[in-house]
Amino acid sequence: MSSPDIDNAQPIINIDDSSPELPSIENEAQTSASSFAVSTLSSKSFSVQGGTLKRNVYGKNEVWEYFQVYDEKKFKTHAFCILCKCDVNYGKTHSTSNLEKHIMRHHKKEYSIIMSDRANKRLKLHDDSSMIGAQAKLTTYIDSSNVEFQECLLNWMVNSYQPLSAVQNDAFRKMIRCLNKKAPVIGADKIRSLMSMKYFDTMQSITKILKGKNVALTTDAWKSIAKEGYVTCTLHFIEPLTWTLHDFSLGIFKKDGTSTAVDVVRYAEDHMQKFSVSYSQLTCIVTDTEATMIAAGRLFKEKSINEGGQTSWHGCIDHKLELVTKLAFKDGEDSLGTMAACRAIVTFFNSSSQATSKLKEKTKARLGVSLTVIQDFVTPWWSTFSMCE
Repeated sequence: MSSPDIDNAQPIINIDDSSPELPSIENEAQTSASSFAVSTLSSKSFSVQGGTLKRNVYGKNEVWEYFQVYDEKKFKTHAFCILCKCDVNYGKTHSTSNLEKHIMRHHKKEYSIIMSDRANKRLKLHDDSSMIGAQAKLTTYIDSSNVEFQECLLNWMVNSYQPLSAVQNDAFRKMIRCLNKKAPVIGADKIRSLMSMKYFDTMQSITKILKGKNVALTTDAWKSIAKEGYVTCTLHFIEPLTWTLHDFSLGIFKKDGTSTAVDVVRYAEDHMQKFSVSYSQLTCIVTDTEATMIAAGRLFKEKSINEGGQTSWHGCIDHKLELVTKLAFKDGEDSLGTMAACRAIVTFFNSSSQATSKLKEKTKARLGVSLTVIQDFVTPWWSTFSMCE
């Protein structure tokens, strides 16, 4: 069976990017609605009650790029968000934690900029040999056991896919106190903040590793049980000195559009942009051989050529193997319904717990180990092989 030729593949989609402009009446309606939304937010602000706004020139936190403070004493407990034109209460202590939460919940793009900037500073501090002495002095004032505990807790939650609420479970906290009575009590908000910081630190480290390297990209999309679409990308490269293969999963992101070839390319480019990977670094892209992915592969090649790259597209070898084995496993003239009989036997045992129990007893007596049947699936070719075996 020949593999699909991407250059000769027929177009699967026909997308017209041009869309008619809205009538002027609708444009005016949208403008009025936007103005009303802004005025509604502004009406909640003390600025309309005579408050005088100014920049917090003494604030060192990055969030002050998006907030102003009031000059009047009676309004000092609030800061004015210049993004959504509303006030945010940050108390008499003037703690910026509420301001950060506001940015994180309502202005995700700006929050990403803040966290990336902080991650860059930490990475620079770590790499700068001239700061080693200053860093050593700084750590003397930090309880190293608490820092180590937070790091271990964070790694455990990430590697074992624990929910954020796990740190608030009574049994978990009792176990921690049993191991170390001085262990700090960490809530879901704190672990969320630590995890966000860890994410941006890791992203900056990966970006630094990938800089200037030739990489290959694999991408795929699927639907969850809740019928929501997700897409993921993984970058692969070979270390030239050791010839070691490395791969980095760039994350799993929820789709915000359809699943056309144009969308597939856009999702992948969004992943690449987050980690500063250009088409000039991208040697090839691997997808499955579904029709939309073939069309996406053509678009990948065209965009790479336009940007001075030489990216090629390859169909996933596992997917091609599955297409071939489907033909091999079909009943032919010589098999006389063998595959249908195998599946009927498997279905019989799977539908009867008593028959399965007897099968385990017989195999235990004859082979010394209890065995049962294996149900094959449509996609993985090896499941059919295992069923027959």
